[in-house]
Amino acid sequence: MHRYYSQLIFIVTFWIATSLGCVASQAEDVVQDALPVPAKQPHFNKASFLPNELDRDVPLHPDSEKRQLLALNPRAKVEEASDLNVWRAKSNQVDELLQRWFSETGPGAAVMVIKDHEAVYQKGHGLASLTGERPPITPKTQFQLASMTKQFTAMGIAILCEEGQLSLDDSIVKFFPELSTREVKVRNLLQHTAGFQEYDDLFVQLGILGSLDSRSSSGPRSPFEPQIADVVSVLKSQKLAYFPPGNEYHYSNTGYILAAAVIEGVSKKPLGTFLEDKIFSKLGMTNTFVNDAAHTLTSNVAHSYSFDGVGTKTDMDYTPLNKIYGHVGIYTNLEDLFKWEQALYKSEQQKNPKHILVSDAMLDQIFSSGTLNDGRTTTGFGLGWVIDSNGSVWHNGEWAGYRSIIVRYPNESYTVVVLSNLATTDSSAVFRSIDKIYYPPQDVKLPRPTRQRNSDERLRVRSVISAANNR
Repeated sequence: MHRYYSQLIFIVTFWIATSLGCVASQAEDVVQDALPVPAKQPHFNKASFLPNELDRDVPLHPDSEKRQLLALNPRAKVEEASDLNVWRAKSNQVDELLQRWFSETGPGAAVMVIKDHEAVYQKGHGLASLTGERPPITPKTQFQLASMTKQFTAMGIAILCEEGQLSLDDSIVKFFPELSTREVKVRNLLQHTAGFQEYDDLFVQLGILGSLDSRSSSGPRSPFEPQIADVVSVLKSQKLAYFPPGNEYHYSNTGYILAAAVIEGVSKKPLGTFLEDKIFSKLGMTNTFVNDAAHTLTSNVAHSYSFDGVGTKTDMDYTPLNKIYGHVGIYTNLEDLFKWEQALYKSEQQKNPKHILVSDAMLDQIFSSGTLNDGRTTTGFGLGWVIDSNGSVWHNGEWAGYRSIIVRYPNESYTVVVLSNLATTDSSAVFRSIDKIYYPPQDVKLPRPTRQRNSDERLRVRSVISAANNR
């Protein structure tokens, strides 16, 4: 009898233990169901800027300590409908979204979505100006592109290369003998590897300018408003650099100002005139210009604003650096940007051969990441564009109260453009929200782990029963 009870106790004990294991397994399943679904690889995972420096709109290198990676909503790759009516039908959703972002009685934004070479959404929200007739923002309203200007400056260099007037590997000493202390190539200027100090910092450090803060255009102006020649002059006196050319990546407005000066020196034309001849007029971009000393802004240009106190907004169009260009300075609208974006496709996708600006081989260089001197490290920046590993090319911009971004997925024929005249606008966040409408995130159900007894566990069961039988 004693042996019988001992065997029974062992069997009951083992049954309880295994039952608890099953309960634990079920509990694991419940917890697994409650876990948040891990984010998939975002569709757009590298958009950033320095938020408190209005004349430093910089998507920084991914490895930079200053880079801010935005927490983006994932965009799942879904089967795309070939019928563009599906895309057009989502316009109401974009309207509802942007009406939540921007008040119709304050500054706002112009937004465009391009799919399969058609503008499936192109509309303005908010006001271009809070004074006078308070005109609404439309696809014709002109905005300062801020650092989106860089892609035009880079294209200008590319055109001169195709014409045989310069090479990306030319030393800039060829164009600026006074900068003979730096063996910088044209390519370094465009890929942010030249190592020059920032021009605006130098103006302040040398006492040439006081405050660089953006302020109302109706207020007092600076007694000195530098131009490109002044930037070159200041750099000539500086022997210090961030690093030897090509050794590192450091986002640089100075490099693109010098690139604009190279274009002017080679072409014997102001940058605005050169771009008008080679790009704007060729593409029919009749509402696009460089804001140089010869230009006066028209009534069709949106004023930019920031909050000044509770519920009030003040224009902040002016900075003493406004007449320096190449890094910033181009004004345009959605209608013209559609023409520009279409010209960036390769020849086989061009509907009008007259709109081809450079060869396919040059486009490959424009949209390929640069490499540092070690031959291995890529910079994540091509010629005027951030090159993203997810298949997108993009650039954002900030200048005064203007905010902008263009994100292109060339392989998907899909592009989003946001132009805003409100300093608090996060253009990258606006893009992400729009992207979710056209490519909604897909739920991912993690596989539920199953509890399976392995061979070791089966051996333990047998040993318990054997021990019970031997008692």
